[in-house]
Amino acid sequence: MKDLEINEFGSAPGGEYGDVEINGIGKVKGDLACKSLEVNGVGKVSGAVESNGAVEVNGMFSAEGAMRTENVEINGTMEVEGPLACGALEVNGALKSGALQAAEAEINGAVSADGGAAFAGGFEVAGVLKAAGDLTAGDTEVDGELSAANASVQALSVAGSMKVSGGLTGGDTEVDGELSAANASVQALSVAGSMKVSGELTAGDTEVDGEVSAAAASVQGLSVAGSMKVSGDLTAGDTEVDGELSAANAAVRRLRCNGEAHFGGLTASEISVDGALSSDGDIEADRIDCDGEISATRQISADEVRICGGVEADEIVGDRIEIGEEEESQGGGWQFRWAGKRIAVNVSGKGGRPARRARLIEATAVRLFGVEAEAVNGQDVTVGPGCVIGRVDCSGTLLISEESEVREVVRPSAQE
Repeated sequence: MKDLEINEFGSAPGGEYGDVEINGIGKVKGDLACKSLEVNGVGKVSGAVESNGAVEVNGMFSAEGAMRTENVEINGTMEVEGPLACGALEVNGALKSGALQAAEAEINGAVSADGGAAFAGGFEVAGVLKAAGDLTAGDTEVDGELSAANASVQALSVAGSMKVSGGLTGGDTEVDGELSAANASVQALSVAGSMKVSGELTAGDTEVDGEVSAAAASVQGLSVAGSMKVSGDLTAGDTEVDGELSAANAAVRRLRCNGEAHFGGLTASEISVDGALSSDGDIEADRIDCDGEISATRQISADEVRICGGVEADEIVGDRIEIGEEEESQGGGWQFRWAGKRIAVNVSGKGGRPARRARLIEATAVRLFGVEAEAVNGQDVTVGPGCVIGRVDCSGTLLISEESEVREVVRPSAQE
């Protein structure tokens, strides 16, 4: 099997060759089968290319058919009108092909595939890859730009920009750059950059230090130190918010809100608030513990409700409800702690405390301090200092502080 070398201008018929080297301007008329191909000038094959060894392009090369080879290294430009299948692929220049298939790839230049792109092993993009079709790959690292119709990858790291017009499925995913998809289903998810999903996001444990937006989201554990916005429903396991979280409706296991969270409606087993939690609808839980601020346009309900911070709701309903703290007021003044010491401040019962208002408060046992309500219903009711209550309906023990105003008291004996 003879070698083929073109150093100036020349052409050769298609066929089988050993090593093929084009240093000038050369053309192979027909299909080319060779041991290896090296192009340092301008080369063209008017058919398909099949090589048992490596293809190296330092100049310009084009093939009108398909290409199948072992390794490919492109430092210049290469265009393959048909599909390209190879082992290792390294692109430092530019590549355009039909469908693209490689065992592994490193793209530092620019690659465009008219069809899909498949990489069985590791895949790294520091340059640009544009696939008109679907992308499948093993571990994927995007430091440059990547776009595809749909993408199915294993571990995914995006420090650059990745755009998927359809669905994305992947393993553990880390986003320090920008990632967008119509839908996304991944395993563990960490976002320090920006992730936008126009449809549904499904993930395992999710950590958001950057920005995430989705139409709907279903995740396991959720930690938000940055910003997460879900225009539809959110379902999650244990959820911690140190940044900002919003959703139309949310169903979580346990919620700890140290930052800001806003929902159209919220259900959880336990809710702890040191920041600000608000709902345009209901807030439902087994237990609510609030040292920050909590508000609901409609109802706050839980078996146990303890609110030492601020609260505003239409109704607050439960079995045991305690709002405010008994030690807040002594001798007509309100108290707070500073450096472990208790300091009394005479504020006439209002100016130094957070707002606590509801139309109706109803529970078996109710203890209120510094609360404004139209009606309070309960078996055992304590109205501590600083309260303004329209009506108290009590069937059991009733204690009312002299520092509070209760306009009407209804007892069962009075109704008989």
